[in-house]
Amino acid sequence: MMKFFFIVTVVCFFSACSNNPKDSVKSSFPHATPSSYTPPLSTANVPYATYEIDAEGGDTIVHPSGSILIFPSNSMVDAQGNLLKGKLKILYREFYNPLDIFLSGTPMNYDSAGTPYNLQSAGMCEILATQNDIPVFVNKIRPPQIALAAANADPAYNVYFFDSATHQWKYKVKDDICDFKLNDDNAIQNTDTILIKPLPPQKAVADLPLINIRVETGSVPELAGYDNMKFQLDKSENNFKEEDSKEEWDDIRIRKTNIAGVYHLIFQNEKRMVSYVVKPVFSDEDYRNAMKIFEKNNRVYELAKAKRKIEVRKLEKENVIQQAKNEKIDRQNEITLEKNRIAKLNYDRFNKIYEQQVDAQNFRIKEYVLRTFSINQFGIWNCDRPMILQNTIPISLDFKDEQGNSLQNMTAYVVYENLNTLYPVSGNIFRYNPDTKSQFWGVSEGEFYYFTYDDFVKVALHPENKTQQINMHKYAESPISYSKIQKLLGIKILNKNLPS
Repeated sequence: MMKFFFIVTVVCFFSACSNNPKDSVKSSFPHATPSSYTPPLSTANVPYATYEIDAEGGDTIVHPSGSILIFPSNSMVDAQGNLLKGKLKILYREFYNPLDIFLSGTPMNYDSAGTPYNLQSAGMCEILATQNDIPVFVNKIRPPQIALAAANADPAYNVYFFDSATHQWKYKVKDDICDFKLNDDNAIQNTDTILIKPLPPQKAVADLPLINIRVETGSVPELAGYDNMKFQLDKSENNFKEEDSKEEWDDIRIRKTNIAGVYHLIFQNEKRMVSYVVKPVFSDEDYRNAMKIFEKNNRVYELAKAKRKIEVRKLEKENVIQQAKNEKIDRQNEITLEKNRIAKLNYDRFNKIYEQQVDAQNFRIKEYVLRTFSINQFGIWNCDRPMILQNTIPISLDFKDEQGNSLQNMTAYVVYENLNTLYPVSGNIFRYNPDTKSQFWGVSEGEFYYFTYDDFVKVALHPENKTQQINMHKYAESPISYSKIQKLLGIKILNKNLPS
């Protein structure tokens, strides 16, 4: 039988040090207010979703699109770098199509080494945070993470941040792409599996004995993966005897208490058994390595937890749909072969309500990816790739309204079919691609004008034309709103390939 001894040491700290993350947080932070861009229509901007999280405990948010926002504990600070306490407000929105980009006023031009590009987006979002309506900032030691839902899994896209000071996009990092597949066969499997949240590492404190011994952590999986972990006596432990360290022990076990992060360390031989209340701790150098392990394991845990939420929500939605189907069947059974005209009208009415209910409740989750990255400041983040239009012909456009009146001061943009971006029509010069349909959106004197793909086909542009007249439709309904323009142009809130 293997025999065990344990070594007891006492840690004394003589230098002034602190476990407070704010000590290593820089005192200068990017501002958390919206970036310096101007939405073209003030009443039709892309709306924010509002969430509330606990500053100290952190949280995980599952957005309706399937995107996941992960806020570690103590992930935000005030303007002086002090860790925050209490509730924080999170403002979040996503831009999945050219209309979202247009209405938000977000520019898509990008310059790299003097070469102008336009950014083609696989998904873009804006995230802000406040406490009592005062902007707060990212703790760069424990930054939030965004797993942005996207139908585009192309690895050629990178992450960019919109710098409000320079009004330019800045390349940041290569995102991680994670397949996120939920289908009818396995969407809700393993929902009963217990998820284990990893335990954050703690530094050893002064003047409390340390027990230096290796213990198998199979019964406490939240401690798995850590190296050079020691156990320090808890302040509540009063029965420790140093001579126990000189005795041979046949078995060592660790058991949880009802307090998170506190354990019973049990030593046993043929004669007796002793148990101490302890906490797992690390030296300064080992603590840094342990934090890296924790952040990695916690990220996996938070993504798994968020996926579980989506799976449960899908099951709940499916139950609602099935209930509606059962109600329809029951209603149909009530209709006899002798139904009269009134019964038939009632049935038709019910069937219409049922179809509307299914459309409203059906939470469609298809195959998509999560483009995952950490953020070091609040603002607009974009998964993009720079591109240059190829094989185009410049044509001068003469924008007019439907009555033939010139739209002299209109700010116009062109959207090319199958490109998830938009281009300004600078100097009324349109880069015409004979193989691609285009549409135009513009604002003149606060009014919204549009020219659809169908309109573009009817015009039948000819490359030899030096100038082409474009008669824009004016949106007449007031007040104009985000949802009204979506309905007008037939564009859904989310990318059509994403869950909605």
